[in-house]
Amino acid sequence: MFKCSPHLTGHIRHLSITARYEILSLVSAINLSRLRIIRISSGEDGVADEATFGLIPDIISESVRHVHLSDFYSLSYTTLTRILEKPRALEGLHFYKCTTSEIEPSDPLPLLISPKHHLTYLSFSSSASIAQWLVRPGFPLDFSNLVCAEISRSSNATVAAILEGVRETLKSLTVAGEDFDPTIVTFKYWESGSGAGKIPPDPPDGPATP
Repeated sequence: MFKCSPHLTGHIRHLSITARYEILSLVSAINLSRLRIIRISSGEDGVADEATFGLIPDIISESVRHVHLSDFYSLSYTTLTRILEKPRALEGLHFYKCTTSEIEPSDPLPLLISPKHHLTYLSFSSSASIAQWLVRPGFPLDFSNLVCAEISRSSNATVAAILEGVRETLKSLTVAGEDFDPTIVTFKYWESGSGAGKIPPDPPDGPATP
């Protein structure tokens, strides 16, 4: 259908797919110039081979604003950085039950993209090792403009690193975890009530239109 309707595929804004080699090969060959939100799941087993992982960045178009990844048990540093290199104006990153293929990333990490992506939406659920990667020096992300952050089962150090530079843009913050230390949330705007909790943010999926 996609191959027969290039005009229609050029208007797709929201795409949800399972990371299977045949599916990714098909999608990578079509026109997704207006894609804004993409959801990619590994499926039930959570495992993908190197060839399949290699195709994931190929379906991330320059127009993408929000990337959702779920149930990946061995995401590589290379795959993550290639995903981040594609969008021109990435606004949101969302991870659900994702882990990395390495316990710790190599140190130091090079600066991969300049300028950095200024995220407004960030969510981690059961993806602590991914969160640890994204806050390391050299990773191409800026959290200072966050509007909505949802973080669960990550270390206090990771949470603190994400929130450290956040300005008065933050309007919704959810942090969950048995060992979470609430004293790390010490922003001036949080204490004065001028930021978080005042205005409900847009849904984590992001805006429906550009």
